[in-house]
Amino acid sequence: MTNSKDYPSRAVGYIRLSTDKQASDDNEFEKQAKSIRNACERRGFNLLTIYEDIASGADPLGAVRREGLMDAVARAKADGAVLVISEPTRLFRNVEAARSFLATLDVPVFCARVGRFMKAPALIRAVARGEASVRSIRQGTVDAMARKKSEGVEFSNSDVRKKAAQASAKARALKSDEIAMQVANILQSDAAYRDLSHRALADLLNRRRILTGWKRPWTQNSVRDVRKKAEALILEMGQDYDDDGLNDTPVADKPIRADEVTKPLSKVHEVDDEQAKLAKLPTYGLF
Repeated sequence: MTNSKDYPSRAVGYIRLSTDKQASDDNEFEKQAKSIRNACERRGFNLLTIYEDIASGADPLGAVRREGLMDAVARAKADGAVLVISEPTRLFRNVEAARSFLATLDVPVFCARVGRFMKAPALIRAVARGEASVRSIRQGTVDAMARKKSEGVEFSNSDVRKKAAQASAKARALKSDEIAMQVANILQSDAAYRDLSHRALADLLNRRRILTGWKRPWTQNSVRDVRKKAEALILEMGQDYDDDGLNDTPVADKPIRADEVTKPLSKVHEVDDEQAKLAKLPTYGLF
């Protein structure tokens, strides 16, 4: 086999999850990844890597807003590889966005579900079916809620939903702060760690059993944001030391103090009575 578009021997996988809530379920993430790995094994593709996005497939500007998709296409093009997806709606659920994207796509697409290469017309037909399915589900939900209301069923008002969303966001932010502090502590523990690539840092965190907020292993894409946050924390703490006149050591060489590490972690357990009540609502965590 060659690396040409007709007979690629290498592959780059692409996964898309619709929402943060869906991404919190490891099974949803792994289901697509497993499908891609199995398809590559059956076809004899050398799977180089799998990129991912958490984004709506119905977004008309999804092609330019999804960093993972852009990286996957660039990598496949650079390595003469095929782009492997679990099924077409993982690319899009919007026909116009799909047409625009496929018009300039210059790498072949292999669909794990059907076990074959798919050209633009077939992909667009599959995306159209997915788009129609979404519209049908949405309309069914609207109709069902209308029937329930006519039967006297009361739904939570917008104020309750807003408070639940705010409480959920607060909990996620605190968890994010905790993880960023852990990453900052690791980066400070060895000067060489500051020069690691995103992929190498992801591997290091996975070996240390420090997972993402959704309890998933890190990838070179997902580690970028937490790395930026960790670097900002290191810089901020270094400036605090200098402003207080406590230490003249260069910022990059200062270890993070134990009391500095534990302060943000303690916030995770500071849940007031109102947030505890909100956490029991069925809408908590869905926003």
